Amino acid sequence: MRKLLLILLSLLAFIIAIILLFNIKVDDLDIVKDKSYFSDFYVKGEKVYIQCEITIKNSSSVNKAFKLNAIFKDDVELGLLKDENLKGYNQALTNNEFVIAKQSTSSMSVSFVGNFAGINKKHDRNLPEIVITIVE
Repeated sequence: MRKLLLILLSLLAFIIAIILLFNIKVDDLDIVKDKSYFSDFYVKGEKVYIQCEITIKNSSSVNKAFKLNAIFKDDVELGLLKDENLKGYNQALTNNEFVIAKQSTSSMSVSFVGNFAGINKKHDRNLPEIVITIVE
């Protein structure tokens, strides 16, 4: 009985180790918060453009392509935006995918674009919560 229990515990420990090994993710891309900030916003037609200067650090050994989204929950509650999760685009509004070189830090102008809800007032001038999605 003890031998069976020892085998089951060993098997369980092995399974847990494998799960942890494959689920450990090192964040290669980080926002440098002290060098990132909200810049301005404007409404044009039915769209809201929220401009931010974002500095990203790539600590990996390969170039990375990524997308940015920002969460503006308070601006939905205030009535500026219809949706809280906005896609980030380059300054020319032509692309929502960014690239950063390996082992580097890069600053970029990002416009988060959303649908106008009717009130032309921003909740605050703080940098929003930003979500980085690495493009494989």
